[in-house]
Amino acid sequence: MWDEEQELDMLQERIARRREDRSMLERLLRQEEVLRRETEACAGQLKSEERDVEKLEKLTLSSILASLRGSRDTDMERELREASAARLRLQEAERQLAEIRVEILDVRRRIEESRGCEAAYQALLEKKENVLRQKDPALAERFVTMEARERELLSRSRGLEEAVRAGEQALFQLEGASGQLENAESCGTWDVFGGGLVFDMMKYSSLDDAQRQIGEAAGALRRYRAELEDVARTMEIGVIPDGFTRTADIWFDNVFSDLAVLDRIRQVQDQLLTLRSGITGLQKELKQELEDTKEALGALRTEREELVRKA
Repeated sequence: MWDEEQELDMLQERIARRREDRSMLERLLRQEEVLRRETEACAGQLKSEERDVEKLEKLTLSSILASLRGSRDTDMERELREASAARLRLQEAERQLAEIRVEILDVRRRIEESRGCEAAYQALLEKKENVLRQKDPALAERFVTMEARERELLSRSRGLEEAVRAGEQALFQLEGASGQLENAESCGTWDVFGGGLVFDMMKYSSLDDAQRQIGEAAGALRRYRAELEDVARTMEIGVIPDGFTRTADIWFDNVFSDLAVLDRIRQVQDQLLTLRSGITGLQKELKQELEDTKEALGALRTEREELVRKA
């Protein structure tokens, strides 16, 4: 007689096959992309070889000279061989591409046919769990404890993910600012050795871009700090000050003001480097904690599922 346990087993098998099919689809799609590029390359090579043949077939100065040298037939034979080889390579690439696309369609069909098996499995599992809760108060209390722990881990996981995303955005902005400061430093170095107004303008163009990105980074850092507080983490985050003595440097251009601006650029670079280093270390800790949290969540769900299945 068909019962819930048999149906759960069947659905579990379908879920496992669906996961395998999804992994296979990812592999096939990567292979398809490689073959598609290879096919395009072969098609381009064939066109090139066919153009070479056409050139030799036309009565041109080069073909006349080749005939006089007695090499036209030899050249034509070589070009025809190369065109034929290119055509064969294209045909083989097209054949492999067509085959893999058939496989992709077949895997996608299986994935579509198994759609809903996870939801059906969870619904049946919850139905059985509800029956167990009514029959066994001690077991019901254990399920309640597990649910509370699962909510806690889910909340922690979401908070950590948001913090990691905010940290990556902050690092992106800081790296952009650092890159602009590197450009400004290069121009500033030339300026010290007599680069003149042109290098001044290039330097300050980079400084303007760096200052803009520093401002954007300040906003990203504020969001990061807020996300860190949500996961009970703290970090001292400072905002890089401006003030590169621009006006004095342009209108009273001399080696002393050039050196002062160059020194200021390097100071800000050091501050950015320290800040990026601190965030990078914290990001590593957050990512590790996120991985641990997800593992704990998976283990808890497996434990709960086994408890229902074995009861």
